[in-house]
Amino acid sequence: MVTLGEHGGTRILAGCTLLVGRPSASTPNHGDFELYMSASPLSGPRFDLGGRESIESTSVMIGAAPSSFNNVDEVESTVQVAHDPNENTDVEHPPQPLDVKVVESYICRTLRQSGYINPEELCIVKGKAAWRIRITVHILNCEGNVLDGSMLCILAALRDLELPMVEVEEVEGTGSVVRVVTDGAELTRQQQSKKKRQSGKKLTLGAAPISTTLAILPQGSGSEKKNVLVVDPTSFEEDMSYGNSVTVVCNTNGDVVNFSKKGSETKLSVNEMKAVVELGMERARKLDPLVIGS
Repeated sequence: MVTLGEHGGTRILAGCTLLVGRPSASTPNHGDFELYMSASPLSGPRFDLGGRESIESTSVMIGAAPSSFNNVDEVESTVQVAHDPNENTDVEHPPQPLDVKVVESYICRTLRQSGYINPEELCIVKGKAAWRIRITVHILNCEGNVLDGSMLCILAALRDLELPMVEVEEVEGTGSVVRVVTDGAELTRQQQSKKKRQSGKKLTLGAAPISTTLAILPQGSGSEKKNVLVVDPTSFEEDMSYGNSVTVVCNTNGDVVNFSKKGSETKLSVNEMKAVVELGMERARKLDPLVIGS
């Protein structure tokens, strides 16, 4: 239930834990899942203690020579000197810092839309008890494209998850009591009772929603302006795109689960969007066997 994923230089750890809760009245036979993502200064030099990426430490990387990092004042001077006042500055904005909570929300929404998890499988007693899967993701090392790496790691962790054997006892005045059967001795003892037992099982998962992110690097100006799409961008390529990117989520059934674009400084043509979707479909076909085999 714990998966360590490596996506280029980015390393991510994902794990699943199980909680028992009461299902909502609108969906009495459904369980649920929740996702928590976190980062720390150990994830990279840009992150603070709260797991937030600093804008200052991100923007100072652009245009600065490696030998200048020993002196902050010298770095700022290098950035100012490197700027050409006659250059077209339409897209000259500070690089966008990574917000793990935005990534967390996007992945959670995508998992729900994809139907990868069947909530009915998480039901223990209709209207009384159901499993809640808590997915915890921590970024160990961030070198770009955290979204794609986190998605793959989460899919693999869910593939490895197994619901334990439980017994349900109806206690007068308190309702149902769910108890996890942990070992053979307990199982032998409880076999003599008249409690309802549900055996453990792996989840029956749907087609894996695999995300593909491309950084959008604008080149040229005016009528000669065009986009350069970079698949699986590094941190430096994400900085150079100034937050402009496109993400498509596809599965092996040929479905486009999600399609989103970040940044307002670039536009994608219809042909470019078609190319992004085709690339996402191809990547889903290649990576799906790796997720299944995890």
